[in-house]
Amino acid sequence: MNDNLCATAEPSAVSVPPCPRGLGDAPDVHERVHEAWQLPRSIATQLRRALSLPLEVDELASFGQSGLLEAARRYEPARGIPFTAFARFRIRGAILDGIRQSAHLPRRLHQRLRAAECADTYSEVANVTDESGDREQALREHLAGMATAMATGMLFDAGHDDEGNRVALDQTTSTEERLLRAERLALVRAAVERLPPSEAHVIRRFYFEERRLEDLAAELGSSKPSMSRLHTRAVRRLSHLLAAPAPLRS
Repeated sequence: MNDNLCATAEPSAVSVPPCPRGLGDAPDVHERVHEAWQLPRSIATQLRRALSLPLEVDELASFGQSGLLEAARRYEPARGIPFTAFARFRIRGAILDGIRQSAHLPRRLHQRLRAAECADTYSEVANVTDESGDREQALREHLAGMATAMATGMLFDAGHDDEGNRVALDQTTSTEERLLRAERLALVRAAVERLPPSEAHVIRRFYFEERRLEDLAAELGSSKPSMSRLHTRAVRRLSHLLAAPAPLRS
């Protein structure tokens, strides 16, 4: 693959960030990058609109380039997943990481980012199928898992004030909101105690302490894909427990 790979792509009416480069990467990696070279900008545009982000699309897309290159390197064709579908989560994750590191974020924006990150982390390896073949039921469970991941992520977020300073959330909400939040925290913590130890550990570390899954994998001598699957199983089980809260109050 020659070095002018991205330059030979068809011209576009919009500005597209240059393709990411990796020294020593195999030709198939460059081919995958070329295949999806406009995907970071497309995802950046969607995220900017959905989350009301203060950064320009080009800057967001530049964050996504590293995710595209990572996806191109990690892609396994034998799994039967189209490359663009595989790359989408890594590009979104890279953009969200870039936003976190590049700017002080007001509390509400930080919460929206955290919710999106948690939903993506759950959905990346979740399969919208089940053994019985009931796709409708499987889809309901998938959406319930996403909702649980998003809500739990926001529930344990410490929050930020409007200047980006990290603050305890109970300093930024009303008395009624604090009481409701305390009740929800108690329910979630009680449900987590009923999870298998390994699943409870990943929920506590990822949601309560905002640790990255790759860091947890390194701590436990595991791999990021294995930790992602463990996280997804934990969220799915947590979602089922929270859907039937009566035993938690006994």
